[in-house]
Amino acid sequence: MSHLDTRFDWSSAISDASGGFRRDFVFNVGTDALGFVITGGNNATRCGANPADPGHSPVIHITTSGWYTFKHTFSGVAGGPLAVTLEVMLSGSNVPLGAWVRSDPTDIIGVTVGGNRYGWFVQNEFDGLPIDNSFRTGIVSTPGCEIQISDGGWITALNTDTGTFGGNAKVSLSGVSTGQQEYHDHGPVQPLNVNTIDVQAVVCTNDRTQARLFGHATVDGMGSYEYEIDLKDAGEPGTNDMYRIMIPGVAYDSGPQKLGGGNVQIR
Repeated sequence: MSHLDTRFDWSSAISDASGGFRRDFVFNVGTDALGFVITGGNNATRCGANPADPGHSPVIHITTSGWYTFKHTFSGVAGGPLAVTLEVMLSGSNVPLGAWVRSDPTDIIGVTVGGNRYGWFVQNEFDGLPIDNSFRTGIVSTPGCEIQISDGGWITALNTDTGTFGGNAKVSLSGVSTGQQEYHDHGPVQPLNVNTIDVQAVVCTNDRTQARLFGHATVDGMGSYEYEIDLKDAGEPGTNDMYRIMIPGVAYDSGPQKLGGGNVQIR
């Protein structure tokens, strides 16, 4: 190994109930004399994690060149603790070369845990690290959750641009979700137009005051990008309602914002 102790950290994180950061679940990857060494934990960066740390056992080695899959599986039920399984396996195989289960008793789904937040490389010290793709599967809608968003709503996004939105979404009793969403960042910092291709899932809180929409969308009329839209209905006439849209594929995040005008209705 010609590049000893070179590292990258790949994280998939969860948010808290208000949409803020709660916890990372991280593949810590580095090199030693044998090849790649990997562990799974909750921290990243050189000062926060060490891929050879025996406290995060198992510590596995990969010595054969090839494509490998890094997989996060989030499991649990509403009102119960979240458990996250991190697995690495040879691409095309379902047999893990290493697996780690991370769970904190204070991470309660629907109480202290809100949902998916992001996936990202916290650090990468490899020049030209080859990454093929990333995708998310297995999102399940909340049956009976119907959402309506008034046209003409607007926010001031995190980047200070004005963003306008509108659309609708609903879930049948059998759990089939449908709907359409539009979002327009008017610039000048990061202008873009978002039109949804589908609404794959709608996840609601039990009191029907907050919801998350997941699916795919075009950006400026092109491509297919995963999105997440977070909504909060704080009552009528909508002055305290919240809206957020995230599109990781184009590094866009409006941040959770109080509506400047418009209305969010969840029922």
